[in-house]
Amino acid sequence: MKRFLITATVLLLSLPLIGGMVYGWLSIAERTIWHLALTALLGLGIVAAVVFWEVIAFTQGLPGWPIFWRMFRWNILAGAVFGAAAFFIKQPAVLLTLAAAGLLLLIPRLNYDAGGPKWTYALRDVRYWPLAALWLGAGLYLPFRIVFWVPAAEGLKAQAASAMVRFAVAGVIFVCSLLILVRFLRRLREAENNS
Repeated sequence: MKRFLITATVLLLSLPLIGGMVYGWLSIAERTIWHLALTALLGLGIVAAVVFWEVIAFTQGLPGWPIFWRMFRWNILAGAVFGAAAFFIKQPAVLLTLAAAGLLLLIPRLNYDAGGPKWTYALRDVRYWPLAALWLGAGLYLPFRIVFWVPAAEGLKAQAASAMVRFAVAGVIFVCSLLILVRFLRRLREAENNS
């Protein structure tokens, strides 16, 4: 439990840093070649920060570079596939369904790279699918709704406080639900080793 709390705290504290990087990346005006180079460099830094975040979540520690590079490769591949799908598919519902299905396939693969059970073993386990569907609803959709729910608050201070609380609650729900899913996948590794 102590390791779970330490990992959750590290992941929660790093989310604003990644969010700040994304905000900075979106605010760069690409007027010159140097701005374009800065955009590309910061984009690569964001991907590396996200992968490092995932490595901490899936290993619940700080492993070596081989795990980082394997997970980096899978994130780039998943991003390229999603980008291509977004280019060709114009219906948001279909795109979100494909993204959710891809995420449910990607999580066991990333967990396998972090030392978990074979990802096909996780996909064949009947318990994974309801838990993963629950994670999609409670761990992704619910935080999304909380962040974009804007209560009627008057004044800048009240709106800022509301935003801070909503982002904090959404972050706690997202991180804790992901760590619970990872813990389940780790137990599958123990079951696979015993079989």
